[in-house]
Amino acid sequence: TNSSAWAVVGIEGAKEGVLQVKEGKAYNKVLIYPQCKDLPLTPIEDLADQLPFPAEVKEQVSKGIWSKNAEEVLLESKWAR
Repeated sequence: TNSSAWAVVGIEGAKEGVLQVKEGKAYNKVLIYPQCKDLPLTPIEDLADQLPFPAEVKEQVSKGIWSKNAEEVLLESKWAR
């Protein structure tokens, strides 16, 4: 399922992500990934050039669209170790 989200963050940055939402600085959801401990708060579209997404997924991510396929790439990345 595709969903709109503003950013992703690891467990270490979860507080910052929640504060962004609380203070109205995040214009959509912030997805917290506990298994990606050191992932900094990163807007979805900024991930497009940081991870090896397949072309179709990269295009979606560059538009801020998060999907199961995008999540799978994130969970196989350097941040999920």
